[in-house]
Amino acid sequence: MNPENLAERIVRRLDEGLNDLPPRVVYRLRLARDAALARQGAGDTGMFAVPAPSRPRPLLNARVLVPLFGLVLGISAAIYWEQQATSPVELAELDAQVLSDELPVTAYLDQGFEVWLSSHHSTE
Repeated sequence: MNPENLAERIVRRLDEGLNDLPPRVVYRLRLARDAALARQGAGDTGMFAVPAPSRPRPLLNARVLVPLFGLVLGISAAIYWEQQATSPVELAELDAQVLSDELPVTAYLDQGFEVWLSSHHSTE
């Protein structure tokens, strides 16, 4: 059974019982129907009509704010990380200083040379 047949059967069944209702109930049903139609408004009934939401949805709810906050946090972290990274110019200057200095080859092989190099680089 498709939905259209089901809807037709329901409408037919409701119409059959309409004659058995007391006039007072029919009147109250008509008032309720008129009030509902007035609340709904005329609106656009064309082919591409979109029903209006029953209540306005807030733009700033948790489903919007949480991903937005994560995006801002991620972009901020990426910008901070990029600013902290050593630039190629700084590395070239450091290489030039090391190569122009008169150090024996054993100094380059020493385990503490990297520590000295990093401390020497941070003081400049």
